[in-house]
Amino acid sequence: MILSLTPCPCLDRILRLEAPLRPGELNRVLAREELAGGKGLNLTRAVVRLGGNSRALAPLGGYLGERISHLARLEGLPLEPLPGGEARACHILQDPLGTTEVYEACPSPPPGFLREVAGSVREEASRVLSGSLPEGLSPWELLEAFRPHAVDSRQAFPVALEAGVSLVKPNRRELAELAPGQPLESARRLFRRYGVSILLTLDREGALYVGKEGEAVSYTHLRAH
Repeated sequence: MILSLTPCPCLDRILRLEAPLRPGELNRVLAREELAGGKGLNLTRAVVRLGGNSRALAPLGGYLGERISHLARLEGLPLEPLPGGEARACHILQDPLGTTEVYEACPSPPPGFLREVAGSVREEASRVLSGSLPEGLSPWELLEAFRPHAVDSRQAFPVALEAGVSLVKPNRRELAELAPGQPLESARRLFRRYGVSILLTLDREGALYVGKEGEAVSYTHLRAH
C-alpha cells in the first residue's frame, strides 16, 4: 500500500490550441481536458493503473476542490480529501510549437491541517510526500506529522535528508541546489553523507538511482528546527 500526500493539489486544465499561441491575441481551443492533478495524485494514478494499491491524501476546499474530488471519483482514483482552502487550477496550453504552463499559487493550509495529516497516516503504508508546499507550512512540522518514507518536494528535500528518510527524488535542477556538480557524483556525495537513497530524474535522459539495494533506512525522529 502506497499512501501519497499532495500538500498543494490542483485542477489541471489542459487546453489544446489550433495554432501557435499568440500573446495578446485571440487563441481558439480545439479540445479541453480536466484532471485531478498534483504529484501525489499522479503517483497514485500510476500505481493504480499498474495494478497496485495506493491512496492519495490532499487538502481540497471550495468549488475547485469539489471538482478535483469529482474527477478523481470518475477516474476511479482513491482520494481521501483533507480540509483545505480553495484549491488552485493549473492551466496547460498545448500548441503545435510546445507547451505553456500557468500555475496558480497554493492556498495557505487551514488551522489543524497538520493534525488532520497525522490522523490520516497508515502505519502499514509506504508514505510518499510529493509536490510543492504552501507558503507558511513548515517542512519540519509536515514531516513530523506524516513521517514519509520517500519525498519528492523541493522545499522539503533538505529536511528529508537530515531526517533520514529512505529516498528522495530530485530532478537535475533540484539536485544542483542540494549539491552542485556533476549529477552522478553529486548524488553519490549526498548518499555518502546522509545514507538516503537518491532517485534522480533527468528528463529525456531517463533517471539514475544511487543507494544500496535492499538496505533498510530507518526514519529518524525529527528534532526541532
